[in-house]
Amino acid sequence: MNEEEEKGFSIYPILGVFLALGALGLAGVLLLSGTGSSPTEQLPRDPTTSTTSTTGPPGESTASFEFPDGSALPDRISSVEVSPGQWVYTYKIPASFLEEPNRAETSPALAEPASGGAAVALSMACTISAGSLPAQITVLEDPLQVRIIPVAIGHTLGEPCPPLESIENITLPLEEPIGTRQLVVDAPGTVVNLD
Repeated sequence: MNEEEEKGFSIYPILGVFLALGALGLAGVLLLSGTGSSPTEQLPRDPTTSTTSTTGPPGESTASFEFPDGSALPDRISSVEVSPGQWVYTYKIPASFLEEPNRAETSPALAEPASGGAAVALSMACTISAGSLPAQITVLEDPLQVRIIPVAIGHTLGEPCPPLESIENITLPLEEPIGTRQLVVDAPGTVVNLD
């Protein structure tokens, strides 16, 4: 054997020892971590960061929910879902209305600041066909704008909307006064899946 071959053979036992020690260390870590606490922890949900509820804000039923000005939730609204920067108002729709072919889409609407900027007054117009109903209103707030998404449902085979027919007039509270933020209403005619 020459000198280079001897050096090559002598390193293999050292590598073998290091690999064996590494395997033993890894096995020890795995065995010790299996006892005691879990490597991941399930954090409890913070009810102030996200709430999806058919009964309204946390701890309140729809029946007892009140707007910030003290007025009660209108009877025609079935639920309110609240999370930071977002309020979703869902309306009651009679089962008989849903028996005919229908479609939900964003409604022509007009919104303007109300209650000194602490709320938005929204007026929704007939959508799709005569007799359409409000289905859902979403209010989204961020530092730059207040965005309103008004959705109505109407019969696809119904009579055309009469001119200037209003289907909803409501004042909705804001988390923060509107101030200098832009008030934006989504354009009408976008089909929305309510499921």
